[in-house]
Amino acid sequence: MVNEKPRVPLSRHRIAEAAIAFVDTHGLAKLSMRKLGAELDVEAMSLYNHVENKEDLFDAIVESFVGEVLGSYQPDAESDWQDDAHALCSAWRTHALRHPNLIELITTRDAQGQLGTDLLLAAYRIFTKAGLSTKDAAIAFTTATSWLNGIVRQELGIMREFELKLPEPTSDIERELADFQAACLAWTPEQRFTSGLATLIAGVEHRFLPKG
Repeated sequence: MVNEKPRVPLSRHRIAEAAIAFVDTHGLAKLSMRKLGAELDVEAMSLYNHVENKEDLFDAIVESFVGEVLGSYQPDAESDWQDDAHALCSAWRTHALRHPNLIELITTRDAQGQLGTDLLLAAYRIFTKAGLSTKDAAIAFTTATSWLNGIVRQELGIMREFELKLPEPTSDIERELADFQAACLAWTPEQRFTSGLATLIAGVEHRFLPKG
């Protein structure tokens, strides 16, 4: 008699992980409770014991993504705030690029629950470690998250379009634009990220921190 492997019980986390794997392969638009249930070898109705509906499933996906990010972020009490900022932004970008089909969710939906609190607290502590007031930290945070969301979306979108072969320019304006696109592509994605973050950090230092 062949021993069957024990069935792994369903949980919110397991459902979210399966949903992420499905979206990685098939895209967010094709995700449904029925298809997800088939991936997990259960009836779709069983999923509702752990997620309320599809919107709650989306929340669970974002929570799982944030868990991946925080699992990769290990700040050192002795490190500079700039190093912590680079580490947290790098962790977010790395995992976002691993799951490009999730980009719409992770850039438009806040993480709920304890993981969402932990991520927000990690960002807040970076800016207070730098010496910013809570009010100034709020401005720095919204600016930094807007840039981080934007550069990842840009990397997955317009920069890939720039890499497509374009027609030979036939006017001065087209040549000027072609030169600009070439200049953008002269930087690697990692260089664009690192230089952009350095510019952002320099801006925070100039705007909020004492001179000299």
